[in-house]
Amino acid sequence: MNKTKQKRANYNTQAVEKTAEYYSYTPRYVRMCLKGDATGIMPDAVVKKYREFVKRIEKAIEIKPEEL
Repeated sequence: MNKTKQKRANYNTQAVEKTAEYYSYTPRYVRMCLKGDATGIMPDAVVKKYREFVKRIEKAIEIKPEEL
């Protein structure tokens, strides 16, 4: 009866892994930063780097096969 109505956030797995690798953190910590559970200066930097990786991944996906 008490079902939660909150939806789970879906993060780009590749971007999470690359961000974790970049900072030598665990993917779980990166997800905590994205969710807002971790606070401070470094989590802000992690979120910024994650967004940068997501943009790069999306840009790479948009490249047409003829351009390769």
